[in-house]
Amino acid sequence: MATQNFDALHEKAGNSSDVIVNLHGTIGTSHCMKCHQEYSTADIMARLDEEPDPHCHRRLKYRSDRPCNGIIKTDVVYFGEALPEGAMEKS
Repeated sequence: MATQNFDALHEKAGNSSDVIVNLHGTIGTSHCMKCHQEYSTADIMARLDEEPDPHCHRRLKYRSDRPCNGIIKTDVVYFGEALPEGAMEKS
């Protein structure tokens, strides 16, 4: 099932995530734009008061004393961005 919705309502309605292709991404997860570490968007939202400009805290492999510090972005496809890899083929 291909959908342009990014709000996960198809999953919440009981459809298997194995058959859903979210062409415009999903609001449920976020990723660091630098190292690609995955985050729960709900966790990011819960910490917005303490951290209004979320950055990645993952420790660098080559410098474990420093965080990645990349910008965290929701996995929603914004205007001008490419669709998720493989989305068109799956749909």
